[in-house]
Amino acid sequence: MNSAGINDPKRNFFNVSTEAWDRIVAINLSGMFYCVHAVLPGMRSRKDGLIINVSSWAGRHPSTLTGPAYNATKHAVVALTESINMEEGLHGIRATAVLPIPNPAAREAAEAHDLKLQAGRVEAILERAARGRPA
Repeated sequence: MNSAGINDPKRNFFNVSTEAWDRIVAINLSGMFYCVHAVLPGMRSRKDGLIINVSSWAGRHPSTLTGPAYNATKHAVVALTESINMEEGLHGIRATAVLPIPNPAAREAAEAHDLKLQAGRVEAILERAARGRPA
């Protein structure tokens, strides 16, 4: 079981720092890679192994509530898992990614938040178009 994940309170493009971005990527993605890298030699020698990577619902369904660094790293965990299967399947090693689903209330709140932001962007585009400015 390979599980690593953090986020930052200031997680959106308008307020995330480069230091926070680097910390999130280092833990959420590089931490996963280092763990996989450490166990592969033993699994190869046994010609067997199962790696279970814990991603996130954001690994398939990004949200503005989780922010770009978290979304990107959790998508990358899914891609890392697929890469393990492509390269290591010949050695008897399998991998899967688990994407825990938030409780229904949290998921509905994230969806409502994203819809509100999208509506605001559409309004801004329409206002610019009405003033004769490109979107």
